Amino acid sequence: MSTDEGGAGLAVLRVFRIFRIFRALRPLRIIAKAKGLQVLVKTFLSAVGPACTTFGIALGVFVIFGCVGMQLFAGTCNRY
Repeated sequence: MSTDEGGAGLAVLRVFRIFRIFRALRPLRIIAKAKGLQVLVKTFLSAVGPACTTFGIALGVFVIFGCVGMQLFAGTCNRY
């Protein structure tokens, strides 16, 4: 088998890989056709930003209380 035939085989496999990507995008066509599903996806995507903000604020509060707790109770648990 020559190297030219092996190279051509790899090129064919790369073309099929592109078709596999298109198959993965097939659910997007369903979303585009169904109005109810479009509303659901848009609502979910619009809720991601505020959810991330809420998560960030909660994480900040946990970090602050964790630091305050470490300063207040440092070394007090080892009195036994």
